Amino acid sequence: MSGINIDIMFDGNGEHWRIDRLINTYMRIAKDLRLHIVKLTDNEGTLTAIVRDKNINTYNALKDAWALESEYHVIIVHDKRIVCESYG
Repeated sequence: MSGINIDIMFDGNGEHWRIDRLINTYMRIAKDLRLHIVKLTDNEGTLTAIVRDKNINTYNALKDAWALESEYHVIIVHDKRIVCESYG
């Protein structure tokens, strides 16, 4: 996919180690699904993902990747609305 520039924001609430695990989480997700992710936030172990569209495959990939960080609370937001919330 040459010529495509994707911007993503990582928010670790001022803690560098949280940014590291957000990046690890992001890198575990298939490249084609990463295109749907706009922002990842780690707030005390809760992953909040802002996504471009509703895609169950992206939701599952985020949940599975976050679990590899030994965290299980995931909130998915699309169009300023929570579309999915998982506790494990």
